Amino acid sequence: MLNDAQTCRQFRANSQACRCDEKRRFRSGVSSPPLFTDRVFKRPVWACRTPFELQACSHGVPVEVRVAIERIHLRKLLKILFLPPAGRQSEVRKDIREDISREAGHEGSGGDFYGPFWADAKRHVFGQADLSDLTESRIRANEGRKNLYPQLRDGFLLWWNERRRWTNEPFEAGRQLKAQFSFPGLDAVVKVDNVLVVRDGRGEEHAVYPYFAPNPAMSDAAARLGLWLLIEALPHVPAGEIRILDVIRGTTYSIDRNPLRGDEEAEFRRRYRDLLNLRDNLLPDYER
Repeated sequence: MLNDAQTCRQFRANSQACRCDEKRRFRSGVSSPPLFTDRVFKRPVWACRTPFELQACSHGVPVEVRVAIERIHLRKLLKILFLPPAGRQSEVRKDIREDISREAGHEGSGGDFYGPFWADAKRHVFGQADLSDLTESRIRANEGRKNLYPQLRDGFLLWWNERRRWTNEPFEAGRQLKAQFSFPGLDAVVKVDNVLVVRDGRGEEHAVYPYFAPNPAMSDAAARLGLWLLIEALPHVPAGEIRILDVIRGTTYSIDRNPLRGDEEAEFRRRYRDLLNLRDNLLPDYER
């Protein structure tokens, strides 16, 4: 006779296999949208924290767990999609482990690493402080920033001081922009936030979406997909005023320099679907 843990694992494996197969059929256009509109997988007994959860696990009742890769920030998604295959698999495995750790009640390794830098960059843009001074203060407060923060600072200042094309001062903060884009056909949501919106002296707004990753560098192919999604997710912003800034390299991407070809949605969907299927295939490795 199976004990509770064995029953939970067996049910979870069987039900997850059905859900993953159902999701794959939906993504490939074979079937209608799946019954499970949110990606869930069954929390194992070792991660159940309350008597109710333990009983639910033991009786095969799925305990909802949101999977981060299906509710993901655009910058993180672009990074993962354009990594080499080995790096992409490594990132997906890391994502799975972090999900399991969070569901087990363990705190993460820290907050948003890039958030403080980007807040400082915005202050610099609007003349409230000097980014170089702010960066030094951030590093003194946390030695873990001493490698990447100087690279982020130098790249941002390269763009702001030398490569930025709009110069009609004074600059002031524009609208606060954020969106959650439901990706067509994939039962997934891509989050857009932390957009730098600058209103220039003529009243025109310029929207800059940051890409922070040291590797891989933003490429023309990745930028096209990112620009397509930003234009779709922010319909009230003129497409010509949307930029993606590769912060470390101080390089921006826009539709005038990187025109869309018309196949961005299909290519994005294919890449994202493959990533979701990769995750489905790796999840059984983390059954206990």
